[in-house]
Amino acid sequence: MSLMGSARQERQPRGEALPAVLRPNSGPSQKIMDKQRVLQDIDETVGEVNIILVFSDTHGRIPLMLRLVSQWQREHDRHVDLILVAGDLGVWPESERLDSSTRKYSQIDPAELGFQVFEPIGALVRGGPSTMAAAYLADAKKLVGRILPEINAKIVFVGGNHEDYDYLAACGPAANAGEQPLVAVEASRRLYWLRPGQVWELPNLRVTGLSGIDPAGCGRDAGRYHPASVMTEDSVIESTLAVLEASAGREIDVLLTHDGLPEAAKPGKGTFKLLEAITSLNPRYHFFGHYHSEVTPLRYADWLPQLAKWYPLAPTLCSDPGHLRTLGVHINKLAFDRRTGRLRQHVMGLLEIDDPEQYRFEFVQEDWLSNIDEQTMWRLRV
Repeated sequence: MSLMGSARQERQPRGEALPAVLRPNSGPSQKIMDKQRVLQDIDETVGEVNIILVFSDTHGRIPLMLRLVSQWQREHDRHVDLILVAGDLGVWPESERLDSSTRKYSQIDPAELGFQVFEPIGALVRGGPSTMAAAYLADAKKLVGRILPEINAKIVFVGGNHEDYDYLAACGPAANAGEQPLVAVEASRRLYWLRPGQVWELPNLRVTGLSGIDPAGCGRDAGRYHPASVMTEDSVIESTLAVLEASAGREIDVLLTHDGLPEAAKPGKGTFKLLEAITSLNPRYHFFGHYHSEVTPLRYADWLPQLAKWYPLAPTLCSDPGHLRTLGVHINKLAFDRRTGRLRQHVMGLLEIDDPEQYRFEFVQEDWLSNIDEQTMWRLRV
C-alpha cells in the first residue's frame, strides 16, 4: 500500500509541605482554583505561538526539562509559548507497569520516574508514586511546584518506545478528549499526548505526529515492546492519510516523531517507513529523537539522494527529493553526561516564528547551560 504524492534560591528542605497543585487529596485553595481557571483558558484558547522549545527522550526528567524552560525565560525575559517533546517523555504513572528498561535504569537514576510528580487521571492507576524513589520525587515535586506557575506553555509530546500506552489510551475518556488531537495525561492539564494521525492547528502553526519506533530499524525484536509503540508500514500510511485529509491541503509545519530516517542519527539505524510520510506531508521541520546522539540538522532535499550510497532502493522510494523543504532535526536525550556531569549537547532546540513565512531553528547552546548539573538544577537560577 502506498501514498501519492536574579537572586539565587537554594533547594528547599525535604520536610516542607508539597504544593497543593501536585499533592493528591488536598483541598484546592482560591489561588489554586484561579490558576486552574487560567490553565483551562490556555487549554481552550491557544493563540499564535512565537517561541517554541523542543526536547526529546526526557525519560521522566520532566522536572529538569521545566527547570531549563524556566531558566531560558529568565535569561531572555520572554515567555515560552509551546514545548514539544519528540517521544520517550517517560509517562509511567506508577511503578508496577514499568517496562524492563525503565525499571532497570530507574534503580540507577530515580529521575526516570519523574512523571510521578504529577497527579494521574483515570481509573487505570490504582497504585501510587514509587516508594523506591520517594526522596527524589519529594524534592522534584517541590521544584516543579515552584517552577510551573512561571510557565504558561502546553507540553505536547508523541509517544516513544518507553511510555505506558495502556495509560495513554485510558486518558482520552478520562480527560473527555473525544476526538480532539490532544489528550491531557495528568490532572493539572499541562502535559498532552498528540494522537497519531491527528493535526493540532494553531493560528500560525500546524503540528502532527507519529508515535513509536520501528524495532527492525534499530535491530530489535518487536516482541519486547507494547504493540501501540511499534511503528508498522500500515500504521504510518493510515496516519499519513488521516493527516492529509485533516489538513485539507494546508501545509504541515512540524512533524513530530520518535524514530527517524535511516542514517539520519546513527549509522545503520533508522526506518524507511517514515519516508513516505515525510515526502507526502513535506513539513517544514521533522523533529525526532530515540538515538541519543548529537547530530547536525539535515536538509532532506540535499541529504536524501545520498542515501542511495547505502540503500539502492532509496531513489525508488523518494524519486523527487528536490521538492522537499523539510529540515530534519534529531534532539539528543535530556540527561547529564556521565563523564563531565554536565548536560549533553543538543538537548534543547529553539523554534522562533516571527510571521507565517519567518521560521528559525537553532539549538540552545548558551553559557548558562554549562552551569546546570545534578546539584544546581534544584536552584531557581544559576
